[in-house]
Amino acid sequence: MADSEQVLTQEQIDAMLAGGTVEQSVPAEASVEAPVAVLSTTIEEVRAQESEAPPPPIPAPAAAPGPAPLPAAAAPVAPPVAAAPAPVAPPVAAADSGVLQGTIDQLSQRLAQLESSMQQSEQLRTEFQAWVVQLQTITSTVESLMVSLQGTVGYAAHQNFVCSSCQSQGNVAAKLNCTACGEENMWGWWPPQQE
Repeated sequence: MADSEQVLTQEQIDAMLAGGTVEQSVPAEASVEAPVAVLSTTIEEVRAQESEAPPPPIPAPAAAPGPAPLPAAAAPVAPPVAAAPAPVAPPVAAADSGVLQGTIDQLSQRLAQLESSMQQSEQLRTEFQAWVVQLQTITSTVESLMVSLQGTVGYAAHQNFVCSSCQSQGNVAAKLNCTACGEENMWGWWPPQQE
């Protein structure tokens, strides 16, 4: 295969478009003991070769009724894929590089702040989960106390007591005895003083 007909890899095409050199190796048919020859070609040389060589002739369509069978030793070869040209960045002027460096520094600072905020939010999330567990424990304790209080005689007496004689509501008291001296006391709710 001639140099102009050699199929290039994607890396070689990218190197050519970037203005670098292309390294081409000898086909795999070369003997293992023979050293591999490496050719360095610049993109200008490749373009010069392409402009000097006339375009290949367009083959006429075959008039055969069907495709011709391939010989047993021939292997199908895929046509080379045309790669889209890689975008080439314009050269950066010295003044632009200062602005670019400033932008990179600002982005680095913002990234550091973002990482710090994410760590703080993770800590807050962990603390919040601990508070939820504590709140569930307190709620469970209060619910069990309420169930226990509902079983006592004076539970909700202030809200529910209605006197059968005068029909006053919530004015209720109970006799309590002091266990130290034995004196009897009243404890409860009385009506407001009427003047």
